[in-house]
Amino acid sequence: MARLEMNAAQPGTGRAGQPLNIAFGRTASTTFLNGFTSGNYHSFQLALNRRAAEGLTLKGAYTYSHAINVTDDGGGSLTFRLPEMLGRNRANASYNQPHVLQLGFMYDTPFGPGKKYFNSGPGRWIFGDWAINGRFSAFQGRQFSVTASGSELNATRSGTQTADQIKPNVEIIGTVEEWFDTSAFARVNRTTGTLADFGNTGQNLLRGPGVINADISLFRDIQLSEKVMMQIRMETFNVTNTPHFDEPNGNRNSGGFGTISRSLGSSVAQDAPPRSIRFGLRFNW
Repeated sequence: MARLEMNAAQPGTGRAGQPLNIAFGRTASTTFLNGFTSGNYHSFQLALNRRAAEGLTLKGAYTYSHAINVTDDGGGSLTFRLPEMLGRNRANASYNQPHVLQLGFMYDTPFGPGKKYFNSGPGRWIFGDWAINGRFSAFQGRQFSVTASGSELNATRSGTQTADQIKPNVEIIGTVEEWFDTSAFARVNRTTGTLADFGNTGQNLLRGPGVINADISLFRDIQLSEKVMMQIRMETFNVTNTPHFDEPNGNRNSGGFGTISRSLGSSVAQDAPPRSIRFGLRFNW
């Protein structure tokens, strides 16, 4: 589902060129919600689950994929809204992340009752029944568009103006000061009154920073009685304190074009926060 704008003006015509303004004096957005868009997702998926040794379990998953669509959200507005430009909306989805790797492990230490070491005496109480688990994640960043201001476009409700790409290839520099070669793009400074005024690039042209993250936890189950068990645990998220950055500024007309000014929000990815340590105590009965 997507919203088709019925009151979009042609470039250079502004409000005077809005179809419903010409017919009825209406300048407000007027949308038609319909299921005329589509998307597809193809992937290769590989999973590994193995008990590698006594007490050690390994899990892993890798996905190589490609997602293409017209709009990400059901009922969302299109980037290019003029009828003759609807086909230009079909591009890489913003959530298109081709490479995703997840690894995990669980290890019951060989200490404690019924195990190889420290199965009795003081060592049992100190070292017994500890377990360690962890997770490693690595995946590519999300895609984003390189846009322009749209002021010269003067096409009311017709969508987003993208920048002009003036170099055949865009180098990814990879710093927060300049994530990509900003000189590869120019602001649109022509007013021909044609569709060319929208810029020559499509949506979701570039990709933002990826994420590399590791979480580790240490915990122990202590049987206090026949029916009562206590668990103590320490969990460390983003144990290496690796920064996870959000997408760069993609507005060619902005002073911070190409720079990254914030970290990835936890609402986008649970791997986003800086290193944090959590302690827990739980009783089961």
